[in-house]
Amino acid sequence: MRRILGMVLLACTLCLYITPVQAQIKKPKIKLNKNKLLKGILGEDEAEKPKEADKTATGKKKMSSEMEPIDVNANISDASRFYDSKQYGESRFAIQQAIVGIEVEIGHKVLDALPGTVQGMGFSQDDDQVVSTGMGFVGLLISRRYEEGGNFIATQIANNAAMVSAANLYISNPAYASQGDTNVKVVRVNGERAVVELTSNDHFKISMPFGQSSIIMMDCNYCETEKVAIAALEQVDMVKVKSYLGEQ
Repeated sequence: MRRILGMVLLACTLCLYITPVQAQIKKPKIKLNKNKLLKGILGEDEAEKPKEADKTATGKKKMSSEMEPIDVNANISDASRFYDSKQYGESRFAIQQAIVGIEVEIGHKVLDALPGTVQGMGFSQDDDQVVSTGMGFVGLLISRRYEEGGNFIATQIANNAAMVSAANLYISNPAYASQGDTNVKVVRVNGERAVVELTSNDHFKISMPFGQSSIIMMDCNYCETEKVAIAALEQVDMVKVKSYLGEQ
């Protein structure tokens, strides 16, 4: 049991402290106008490799220097053209780039749905981050830090993240949830199960899986009790967050 709990906490910690590749991208405006379905791209012709490129994209708002957003429509057009010419590797790469662009847009929608203040603390839009890795281990990462006077609540939402399976295994199994470390327990936040952990004095972490492949985590360095950490998570409008991420 402790091994499984350790896996859950390690996965959540890795997500909280992961350092993304720093490429500043404007909040994209996407209008999808393609209705042609590209079938058989993923998994076809594994021998043909796409060009080497960094598929990781990050987004921040209101930066002095910004890259242009990924052109989703252009990448979809390229994917269709490459597919018709049987260049399946290039077609797949273009589709992956389009997905990254779409995920960045989703991430900014989720940021817009997060509260402006949590426990009386505000945030700086310059510190907001949206990271699309294009990989299943982390997937889409959305970050916001609420801070005031040295106190902070670091908030992260991960979508299509492998760590969700480990977290769900822990909180959904009574045998695991009822034993082990007295500084870790399962609680309910607005009807959803969550794991709350006391890491040191006045320092709580709370993680709540939701939907099929998403998790929200809050790291609070000043919360005197677990109730303060739970109250902070309760301020997030999870209905809107789930809607943007396509979760039920």
